[in-house]
Amino acid sequence: MKHLQNIRKSFLIIFALVLAVSIQLYVKANQESKVLISKNTVYYTPGQQRNCKWVFHISQNLIDQVGSASAVQIGIPESQVHGYIEGLLEVSENKTLILAFNLPGAIDNKAPLLMTSKYNNSVFPLNNIKFRIFNSTAMIMNLHNSLESCIEEVMR
Repeated sequence: MKHLQNIRKSFLIIFALVLAVSIQLYVKANQESKVLISKNTVYYTPGQQRNCKWVFHISQNLIDQVGSASAVQIGIPESQVHGYIEGLLEVSENKTLILAFNLPGAIDNKAPLLMTSKYNNSVFPLNNIKFRIFNSTAMIMNLHNSLESCIEEVMR
């Protein structure tokens, strides 16, 4: 009789633990992370000639979660004969985006160029992004979600 009671207690404890873990996993799975940048989003940047012909194509959804990453294709669509620059965009700690890519003509074993950008929680998806090298003003790259806003920046 006592043995049967111990089995029931063990069963109830195991059932309660499984139920608690299941509820926690269900809640976590249903908490949607905010999408920072949607799949197939295109951004425009003035580039060297300040003509807004350079585009950044984001391949996958980038969510507000550390480690979320997407391949990036950087180039000028009208001159695709030369291909595009491949890059990687990743969400890091402290609400920071990291953009890594090799400059055209760079030697294969050379380290990629790394740029960072801070973002806040209030505006999703991200419309405009300002990347900097080493968080300085030595090199800044502004990405705009529309050709019009890129041209407005150039005209200022």
